[in-house]
Amino acid sequence: MQNYTKGKPGVIRLDEKTIEYAKKILKKIEEKFDVQFAVLAEMGNGTKDDYREKFLLIVSEDFAKMKPEERISKIKSVTQIETGIDLYPHTLLEFKNLLRRYQGYVFEAIEHGIILKDNGIFKKVRDAVKNNLRIVKIDPETIWELY
Repeated sequence: MQNYTKGKPGVIRLDEKTIEYAKKILKKIEEKFDVQFAVLAEMGNGTKDDYREKFLLIVSEDFAKMKPEERISKIKSVTQIETGIDLYPHTLLEFKNLLRRYQGYVFEAIEHGIILKDNGIFKKVRDAVKNNLRIVKIDPETIWELY
């Protein structure tokens, strides 16, 4: 299991304090939810730091029966931290669908995000995207068509 990988040098501006803060948030989230992978990234105007939004992409099947606003509410109640980092909690199927629809923040996470936790799926998707592959084998029984 991969726990910490930086994106391309010079692209990510996340400082160590922010990364450690995100790890602390994730640790608390994992007390309540079985997280498959979590990636810290940022997006926005590349010329000014104050226009860059930091976000934590969290994938867990535990979110499947919750509405998006309920997910964030439960995460905030578990962490008891006002994050300053936007939270994007999704199921694996939602992540796959967002990827197929070219959702910007998903590609920011794939291209430049810092992996805080990964059960192996995120790295497989990242490698497939970086190598311009159309399909990725998630496990022996599951193949995703990415585009």
